[in-house]
Amino acid sequence: MKRAGIGLALALFAVGPAFAADDGDMIVRLMGKPPGPKTYACFSRAYDAAHLAAHPVQKATSMKVLVKMENDAETRQPTFRFVMGVTKRASKTLLTTGGDCGQVRDGKEEGPVTRLGCGVDCDGGGLGIAMGEDNRSIRVSIARIRVSPKGVSAEEAGADFGGDDDELFRLDRTAIADCASLLEDRKEAAALRHMK
Repeated sequence: MKRAGIGLALALFAVGPAFAADDGDMIVRLMGKPPGPKTYACFSRAYDAAHLAAHPVQKATSMKVLVKMENDAETRQPTFRFVMGVTKRASKTLLTTGGDCGQVRDGKEEGPVTRLGCGVDCDGGGLGIAMGEDNRSIRVSIARIRVSPKGVSAEEAGADFGGDDDELFRLDRTAIADCASLLEDRKEAAALRHMK
């Protein structure tokens, strides 16, 4: 399988392979606390009727993104993964996707943002995560990303999501337990439900 989606996302967000000395502060900003061997951050938003009426082309009615950071046993560098869940108009089905992300970078040329470029295997597209100064929200940018009903493989029932009025989303930091429903691993999901 190709990893073209990751390559595209990483190129778009200028993600470098190395970890700079001041990147620790950016990780704390993104994860919301000093990271341990495995650290999670959850961001979500549900769109109300007024918002959806003002954005009639937007398909998403809710979105959650879980960012997982853990230290690679060999390189001792932090690695990032994401899981995203979205619901769309006229459906209560949770559509999910996930993949790997490149290292955190500070886009000082565009203002003080923390960025990850994330991709989905097998040319499944990707997303970018940018954080502003307040550390309480992220902006998720999507050109195209493949999603499928939770528990169903993308090869069986995957469809592209993104574009039009579904390209940029602001999500707010929330309790890590709020993202437990995105995970298929029951043990890991149970652990998240007890995290603050």
